[in-house]
Amino acid sequence: MRTMRRAPGLLALLALAAACVSRAPLRPSVPAPEAPEPLTWAALRGAEYRAELPASGRARLVDGVYEEPVAPGSASEVSVALGTWHALGDLDGDGVADAAAVLIESGGGSGSFFDLAVVVARPLGPVHAAGAFLGDRVGIESVSIEAATVVVRMKAHRPGDPLCCPSAETALRFRLDGSTLLRVGASTGPL
Repeated sequence: MRTMRRAPGLLALLALAAACVSRAPLRPSVPAPEAPEPLTWAALRGAEYRAELPASGRARLVDGVYEEPVAPGSASEVSVALGTWHALGDLDGDGVADAAAVLIESGGGSGSFFDLAVVVARPLGPVHAAGAFLGDRVGIESVSIEAATVVVRMKAHRPGDPLCCPSAETALRFRLDGSTLLRVGASTGPL
């Protein structure tokens, strides 16, 4: 008989323990990832870009420009500047506006090297995801985003054109594929 008296108390204790366990979280609480802010012109003017000419291979823009001496003590400077041509739109399929913009690099000489930069919106800020070389001293007309495709309308050099004066009206099309910018089309003719 003695065991029977303990059994109801034991059952009550087990029921209480089960109730406590069912209220405990099954896994630690993980905060939901922050959604990135859509990119803006101001964010692009202060972003960091991969660039060919700076010694570090990177250029953190301040008000749209980065400069460093070509060599220690040199009066000539490497510069990376954000051109005025840009477009905002979703390029990576996450529903948040990314950007396509033109960077102009100069090593202190007569060349002005134009690069297309694709910048994606991330929770910690803009990230330069991919780029493509557009040419030396080309004439950019516009940058747009059409159905997740970047379209650059520009004047490129025809054979025999002087470097100052490109004359071939060209439209280049690019798509972002992870960390690569794929050229998916090009056409020449009136823009």
